[in-house]
Amino acid sequence: MIAWRMHKFADHPQRYPEFLQMKLDALCKARPKTMRRHLFCGLPQYKAVNDVLVSEIMVKDPLIVSPDTSVKKVAELMQDKTIGSVILVKNEKLVGIVTERDLVRRVLANGMNPSLTKAIEICSRPVVTTLDLANMETAISTMANHKIHRLVVVNTADKVVGILTTDDIWYNYRRMSEELANTYMIMMAGRR
Repeated sequence: MIAWRMHKFADHPQRYPEFLQMKLDALCKARPKTMRRHLFCGLPQYKAVNDVLVSEIMVKDPLIVSPDTSVKKVAELMQDKTIGSVILVKNEKLVGIVTERDLVRRVLANGMNPSLTKAIEICSRPVVTTLDLANMETAISTMANHKIHRLVVVNTADKVVGILTTDDIWYNYRRMSEELANTYMIMMAGRR
């Protein structure tokens, strides 16, 4: 059946993405816990989720501010940088994280004055962290268990080195799938 599908799309190269999406969907259903795909022996082997390190996907050098920063300033920084959270650090020690949700629920909903309120007063804490050398499977499990969308990434010295969000995970795994699809298309074009 797959050969028929391939033949069906061979006359219409612009429809190859359709075929590739069907193929990837079938593979994802067959082996949902892994990114490793062996369509043909010539394709590169993709890493399993537990082989990808957090440091490969995280956003490096996240925005860090002092806990004494005003909520208004934090909100302005978040808007300027188009980010959804700011990490609070004091004396190189992680003390909290301010998210868009914190701004809405703890400041706006309670009628607090953003200019007079300090970030430490409304931040989420304790902050759930993961090591930069941890694998993605562990990080994803931690996010699911704590029902959070962001993990602050620290190194072995407990220094903040990045942040990992559900958007980062989605984007990077999607990109890996697209790279696989492109490699497959190149291989198929070379077999003609």
